[in-house]
Amino acid sequence: MRTAATSADSNTFNVIAPLEQGTKGLAVILAGDARVGDCVCLHGEVGAGKSVFSRAFIRARAQDDDLSVPSPTYLLQNTYDQLEGPPVHHFDLYRLSGQDDLGRLDFGSALSTGICLIEWPERLKEQAPAERLNMYISMLTEEEKQSLGSGQQQLAKDVEAARSAGGEDDLEEALGEAYVDRNWRSIALHPVGEAWRERCHAACSQMQRLDSVSNMYYIV
Repeated sequence: MRTAATSADSNTFNVIAPLEQGTKGLAVILAGDARVGDCVCLHGEVGAGKSVFSRAFIRARAQDDDLSVPSPTYLLQNTYDQLEGPPVHHFDLYRLSGQDDLGRLDFGSALSTGICLIEWPERLKEQAPAERLNMYISMLTEEEKQSLGSGQQQLAKDVEAARSAGGEDDLEEALGEAYVDRNWRSIALHPVGEAWRERCHAACSQMQRLDSVSNMYYIV
């Protein structure tokens, strides 16, 4: 489905992602540019979509849409090192009891040799790297959908038209999903550091070029 983005200022990129597919599409684009030392901090309430993003990101890096990507909630960290390229370290710090636990996770080594996705990054405190990408994910309420601009309002109509015309089964088949997450999400990308700011600009440019292929559009 389509995704729309706006930029409130030069340091923030706001994405409206309809359905789960919009969130996955953003993850795939960012995964394609990932490199050693990257730290993506995923902020959001329980169920906001942090794991949806992480799962799609890791599968894109592995080039395997069926790869099992369990939540690291209890282990705190899952590492994916059987990849072409640097390993991906998926952290969930919700149950982190203190900085000693973070030390046992060897976060510094993970960051220096691989790519880090961090859910509940607030637990990092002063250990957060100086350069990182902060992502703030939240669900859109019906009232928030109604307050969207004209381009996003048309997007809502397109999604509803697809559901009504083809039926839910046809929509699922079109998206290639056995289950369609119909939640709309607001995703704010806040780069920390000049390199991340430039990469966010580049990612938005790539998203625009993909319009005709993936039916994604961005209003920047």
